[in-house]
Amino acid sequence: MNRLTMIAIAAAAVAVPAAAAVQRDVTSDPGTLTFYQLKNYSGDDFEIDSPRRQLRLGWVAYSIAVPPGERWQICNKPQFREPCVVIDRSVPDTNAIGAAGEIASARPMPAEGR
Repeated sequence: MNRLTMIAIAAAAVAVPAAAAVQRDVTSDPGTLTFYQLKNYSGDDFEIDSPRRQLRLGWVAYSIAVPPGERWQICNKPQFREPCVVIDRSVPDTNAIGAAGEIASARPMPAEGR
C-alpha cells in the first residue's frame, strides 16, 4: 500500500467512530426552539420561546432542536422575510434543509391542518 492510501485508511478509521459518537437526536422543552452553534447539537446554544423578529445569535446556527409536535418557521432575514423554511423536527445539520447561513428571525407556526 502506498503512503497516501494508508493515511486515508487511518483517517477514516478515526473519523467514522468520532462522527457516530456525536450523532444524536435532541429536542427542546415544549414551546422552546434551541439553536446550536455546531452540527449535531453541539457548541453554544440559544433558546427562544416566542416569535423573534430579530435574532442576535452572534454565530451561525448549524443545528436546531424542535420540541415534538411543534412547527417553527426560521428565516434568513429579520422580520420573518424570505428565504424561510418551516421545520417540524430537530435538524442536526441546517445545510440539509437549505437554511445554511445566519438565521435572523424565527417564530412558532400553527400545527398542520389548522
